[in-house]
Amino acid sequence: MNISFNWLQDYITIHESPEEIAGRLTMAGLEVEAIRSTRETYANFVVGKVRDVRQHPNADRLTVCDVYDGKQTHTVVCGAPNVATGQKIVFARVGSVVPANGMHVKEVEIRGQKSAGMICSEYELDLGEDHEGILVLSDDAEPGKQFSEYYWNGDVVFEIGITPNRPDCLSHIGVARDIAALYKRPLRIPKIKLSESRKPVKSALTIDIQDKEHCPRYVGRLIEGVTIGESPDWMQRRLKMIGVRPINAVVDVTNYVMMEYGQPLHAFDFDLIHNGKIVVRLANDGEKFVTLDEKERTLTKNNLLICDAKQPVALAGVMGGMNSEINNETTSVLIESAYFAPSSVRHTSRQLGLVTESSYRFERGVDPSRTAEAADRAVQLIQQLTGGTMYRGRVDAYPKKIKPINIPFRNKQVERVLGIAIPASSVKSILKRLGVEVKESKKKGEWRCVVPTYRPDIEREIDLVEEIVRVYGFDNVPAQETAAIRFTADDVRPGIHERIREWFVGAGYNEVVCNSMVPGTWNIFTGKPAVTVNNPQNQDMTDLRTSLIPGMLQVVGHNMNRGNHSLRLYEIGHIFSHDPFPGSKNYIQNYHEGETIAIMLTGARNPEDWSLKDATYDFYDLKGEVESLESKFNLDKIEYNIYNTNSNTLIDEAVGIEFKGISRGYFGKVSKEVLKSFDIEVDVYAAEIDLELFSEFSHVEKKYSEVPKYPPVHRDLAFILDEKVTYHELDQIVRESGQPLVDNVSFFDIYRDDKIGNDKKSIAISLEMLSKEKTLTQPEIEETLSRIVKAVEKNLGGVLRS
Repeated sequence: MNISFNWLQDYITIHESPEEIAGRLTMAGLEVEAIRSTRETYANFVVGKVRDVRQHPNADRLTVCDVYDGKQTHTVVCGAPNVATGQKIVFARVGSVVPANGMHVKEVEIRGQKSAGMICSEYELDLGEDHEGILVLSDDAEPGKQFSEYYWNGDVVFEIGITPNRPDCLSHIGVARDIAALYKRPLRIPKIKLSESRKPVKSALTIDIQDKEHCPRYVGRLIEGVTIGESPDWMQRRLKMIGVRPINAVVDVTNYVMMEYGQPLHAFDFDLIHNGKIVVRLANDGEKFVTLDEKERTLTKNNLLICDAKQPVALAGVMGGMNSEINNETTSVLIESAYFAPSSVRHTSRQLGLVTESSYRFERGVDPSRTAEAADRAVQLIQQLTGGTMYRGRVDAYPKKIKPINIPFRNKQVERVLGIAIPASSVKSILKRLGVEVKESKKKGEWRCVVPTYRPDIEREIDLVEEIVRVYGFDNVPAQETAAIRFTADDVRPGIHERIREWFVGAGYNEVVCNSMVPGTWNIFTGKPAVTVNNPQNQDMTDLRTSLIPGMLQVVGHNMNRGNHSLRLYEIGHIFSHDPFPGSKNYIQNYHEGETIAIMLTGARNPEDWSLKDATYDFYDLKGEVESLESKFNLDKIEYNIYNTNSNTLIDEAVGIEFKGISRGYFGKVSKEVLKSFDIEVDVYAAEIDLELFSEFSHVEKKYSEVPKYPPVHRDLAFILDEKVTYHELDQIVRESGQPLVDNVSFFDIYRDDKIGNDKKSIAISLEMLSKEKTLTQPEIEETLSRIVKAVEKNLGGVLRS
């Protein structure tokens, strides 16, 4: 953010040097990254007078000029077609450096004619794009005067790095407000006096806000009879000083007020607004709109539009349209001053790759209480510059009022946080200078602080403490050489992430953290449409990951190459896709961002020891780990489904994890083809589970039942089934037909072989049967098993194998 030192003094009296102000602002959190002085930029540039112009003897397009610099006359060869005797111009003496290109001005010989110095154009002075002709100054310019003093009044520009939480400082008044608070000086806000006609604005303009969430407030003011021309020199110079290109009087005013108040404005040619009606609505999917940069944009239903009675005329908070822009024929102007929801503008700006000065401010949060004032200021300046006639009043559509927030504040918190006591009177003074209204509360030792709407970053008591010390001065807080140690802590229940990590650490796992941006080839394995990165840093970061498993496999490969072959790993991270999970709540339609847990096992189950068998992890180890984790969070109604077909090629013979019929994850043995792509030659077992499943039941307490008095009976059954039959279907039939004795069913084996038939498989299950009333008899057991076998044969076409 560029801030003009001279411009600041319209709003506050400054006695200090620019360097001192820059240092104080930096210590207060507004880091001044650079100070750009016009005296340094335009050193050796002076006002000159052309005393004589004559044709160059050896060049048709060059002239030889005598230029007086207030002390002496210099001979200069010039190629500009508009140079003439008597002109006041900008003269660069020998030894100066041209701002536009860094060229050093030297005494040279051009076509046999000596030239000592340069007559400068706007382009060379970095004041505009015109490089054909020289810049001609007004007749009152005094030869010999430093150009920085004549044109800029010796101004200095602060380049301030405004943090995203301080949108109030994206303007000269905002920075002046902070300086006023730091130096205990009054702030001068421009006084607005309007000369209005008797014609009411509501007779010509109507505003219909259809989306009140994204546009809580929209102010419109009208002025007619304007004459489009250039803005005055003083305004152009101020805009140029901070890097804004002047266009015409009306557009320059909107930019000027934006840089003054921080409120973006937009000017429409009101004669091009159909039926004098403004409609604020969301776009339709696929709707087209041509913005001021002459590019056609394809919109989605998440983009907010400003429309008239017939068509869109602007992208809300981002850019206007070609069909309503101010032009040389414009006579009636509609000034828009609005508050748009930061999230809406941010989404549109990012989606379309269109970042403007307006969107930069809107997406950080402008002051909803200043919209009307900024509109009044704009029409006041337009009337002064163009001589237009202002309609009486304004249309102020404010369906969803944004009120200042109230924060209870205890002054003792200042001492508790900072370690020093600041008098209550000083604290109140600082808060009031920052615009915070301090009221007494019914509670002893507590105030009620009303935070102004231009400070959306202040939400809590600690934020007020931060503001107090910021203005009080960090240098005034003494260094603390001792610290109190607290030996007790509140018994706070850990969050879901902490509880999951506790379980993994207790189970001997190591956590890995992988990059969310991955090579596109990795996402092919999951079968999910990936979200691609528009500007990837390299070929290994082209997509957002659709699964955590490929990144973990890279970690496994890295460890194995360094001799670490036995691994128990987990990761908790975000995944992204174009294909949202059923029931998920997505901020952006058709895009999903979810959080999952991934588990990975490989290598020896037990550490190397002579007394332990050398066994490696297998499928059942992983299944046990998944069930143990689910048990930790009381997830006892999870169903497992063996996939017949699986678009996720990461896992061979994947077992799906389902809850209430919705897929919440999977586990199994990682595919050989996938392992090969990561140069892994041993078996790896992996699981990936939706974290939301655990969050939903993180606070559910376990319910316990009495231990059965009578012993359970266990029987194993194996059925030959068609390949298309899922385990879930088998499990459901067995449980239903086995009532009331079957208490639990578990899967323990799957077998495929040509001997049992093509497209056939054998699924083995273990049954637990019991009665709460008596010990089961053999006939009862046999009758239940017979009922189960008949049900499987009838409903699934299964055959009892054993």
